[in-house]
Amino acid sequence: AEASQVLYTSYYRWLESTSISCDICPWLLALLYLEASTMSLSEVRKVLQTVLQGTSGSSGQLQSLALSLCTHRKGVLQATVRPSSDPLILFLDSTMAQLPLEACPCLWEREVVRAVSPGIALQALHRSERSRRRQAPQSGYSVLDPFGNSGFAGEEVRNLVKGWEASCPHGSWKSHIGKPCPSTQEIFSMLGCFDVFLYMGHGEGAKQLLKQDLVQKGARSDTHESGMAANDGRACPLRSAVVLMGCSSAKTFRPVATQPLPDGDRWALGCEGLDEYESFGLPLSVLIGGGPVMVGALWDVLGGDLDMLARALLELWVGKAPG
Repeated sequence: AEASQVLYTSYYRWLESTSISCDICPWLLALLYLEASTMSLSEVRKVLQTVLQGTSGSSGQLQSLALSLCTHRKGVLQATVRPSSDPLILFLDSTMAQLPLEACPCLWEREVVRAVSPGIALQALHRSERSRRRQAPQSGYSVLDPFGNSGFAGEEVRNLVKGWEASCPHGSWKSHIGKPCPSTQEIFSMLGCFDVFLYMGHGEGAKQLLKQDLVQKGARSDTHESGMAANDGRACPLRSAVVLMGCSSAKTFRPVATQPLPDGDRWALGCEGLDEYESFGLPLSVLIGGGPVMVGALWDVLGGDLDMLARALLELWVGKAPG
């Protein structure tokens, strides 16, 4: 309510500073003022020209009016909208999970994460506070194109990871590049002792590498943080922040029938009881298994774009390789 009052007051202050009559389509002008922060100057000018219908004078006066509106609205936005330093946690149903909510303009300056349930989110927060991990990871294990069928784990990312391996300031890093694919035992051992687990390859490859039923059970404590072998082999929460750079690697899906359905798919789906279940997928399995976070692609992305995104993310998070 307070934000609405500020916006209402600022609109009338701008209107009073102009020569526009308050009787000329006030609701259209108010709507334009509200949306001006998401429009270009030329778009605002065109709308003003249509709304005012030639009453605004010359073309130069119209341009000046559009500029004053955009400048005034931008100033109000900067004064009233202060991005919060706290993350926004989204708990979404199957329908909302398919929308790119993180791309909304109102969330551009906000850290947004998706979670499976409040209980699991609170457990992850409790573990992170208890361990007091550093913001920059000090260890990691990368698996780049383990099936040998993708070419977008480019040289830049490979050189970056290799540079970390040879650099003491970046901690302890290991990598597996190309075939053969590492064993399941090796993968889950690494998930229990490294800060970061990085995969680059096809999205379906990530699902083959990380079996969801096993991921939900957590890692095996075969290896301690010190690198010494443990004898108990008990399950423990996933230590690694899981980064899966592959098409739709973070997308959730509704369950589908494993047997062919008869005619009337919707009715048959209801009989199978599958429409009662929410969407599920690998990111939720990682969180259930105790992982602190899972980073991936919500939709299909061009390989080259994923390569550039991965490098930018890793350099910002971990740091650039020496040299």
